[in-house]
Formats: sequence, C-alpha cells, structure tokens
Amino acid sequence: MHKSADKMKGFTIQEMLLVILAIGILSAIALPTVGNLSGRAKVAKTKNNAQRIQTVSNTLASLGVAHVIPESMGGVEATIRLLREGLNVDDPLMTEGFYQVPGLTDTEVALAAQYLDVVYDLDELRLIYDSSGI
Repeated sequence: MHKSADKMKGFTIQEMLLVILAIGILSAIALPTVGNLSGRAKVAKTKNNAQRIQTVSNTLASLGVAHVIPESMGGVEATIRLLREGLNVDDPLMTEGFYQVPGLTDTEVALAAQYLDVVYDLDELRLIYDSSGI
C-alpha cells in the first residue's frame, strides 16, 4: 500500500529556511563573544609570561648576575630569548642553579616584551612587568 503525496511527512522548504535563518542569527550573535574570549585569553597568557620573566630577572638581579642585554644589541626581546635558553649560575659564593623561562615561542617573546621594561635596581639591571603594555 502506497501513501498518497498529501499524507507524506517531512519539512517544507519554508521550515528549513526558517531553521537555517535562526542558526545564522544565533551564530552571528555568538561569534564576536567567542572571538573576544580568545583575545582575552591570549592577553592573559602574554601577561602571565611577562610576570614569569620578571620573576626570573628579579632572582638573577638579586644574585648580582648580569643578564639584561643592552638596547643596541636587542634589548628586552634579546634578554627574554636569553632567559628562554637559560643561565647557569655556578659561582660558589652565590646560590647555584639554572634559571630559565622555558617554552616561549618567538611570537610569545615579542608579545611579552610589550609588558616589560628595563630598570636599574640596586646594583643590577632587571626587567620589570608593566601591566599597561605598549
């Protein structure tokens, strides 16, 4: 037994277009919010990296270890790259150890540099965190 065409169940083209339109509207509303969250997460990660770098720089400065590279030789970014590779402090009069900020990509180095400044503190140059960035 065959069903007649007027008794077949299914969606009309109008119903399908209405659903597609609704999905499109909801997507248009949601995408800026998702994009904004992604941007804020990137800024938060960058600031966290800059704070980690400051911590290592403060430690090295307190030990009297020269580690800040002059601006003429790359400045803050070059210093961050040095700290990414790490410094071995093996003076018997100082605390021995390996000081490093691992896992930073070149892009993350450039972004973190926007939140760091060089200061002369006590007897040594060091990097300090500036939350306002450039």
